[in-house]
Amino acid sequence: MKYYLKQIILPFVYLVCLGFSQLAIDLIGVPWVEVLVAAIMLFFFSYLMILIFFREGQAALKVRDSNDMLREYMVKTGKPVEIKTAEEYKWYKPIIFGLIISLPLIIVCIIHFFLVLFIGAEADGAAIVGRFIYMIYYEIFLYAYKPLVGWEFFYLLTFIPYICAILCVPYYFGMKKAKRQADEIKEKQRILHGEEN
Repeated sequence: MKYYLKQIILPFVYLVCLGFSQLAIDLIGVPWVEVLVAAIMLFFFSYLMILIFFREGQAALKVRDSNDMLREYMVKTGKPVEIKTAEEYKWYKPIIFGLIISLPLIIVCIIHFFLVLFIGAEADGAAIVGRFIYMIYYEIFLYAYKPLVGWEFFYLLTFIPYICAILCVPYYFGMKKAKRQADEIKEKQRILHGEEN
């Protein structure tokens, strides 16, 4: 549980902190500067997530390989050994992380949907909360430097596949790099021990 919380909280905290920074920039009142800074911050956030989850993919595969050896040991000896299954490589984990990071946005969109449906396009109480949390992403979708209102707010749902992509892709390639390195080491060991066929 601690592992999952760490993977979810870190990106969300970065997102909210950058949202605070963007809010401060918005006080300047220059629309093109607001959008430009939001784009830079979104790039920074994405780059950071790519670096973190690339390394996480590498580490997760090493944990899985290590756990596989422990499982073989348990089968041979019958002795129980503690295995950290939560940290193993699983291709779907970044998708789950991305969906949980997006959960506040999903909840806000559901509330916003009913507010717009029953009150009208001017209802934006829930949308204000969503705009604040996902500020750096929201700014990119300004239409003629005007806030997204009514049904337009649901364009923010594109954040969900976006966040899933910037977590999943580096996680996968990190795993592939770790696998390639492990295969190279095994090949060198076979050569050194004269086991090359």
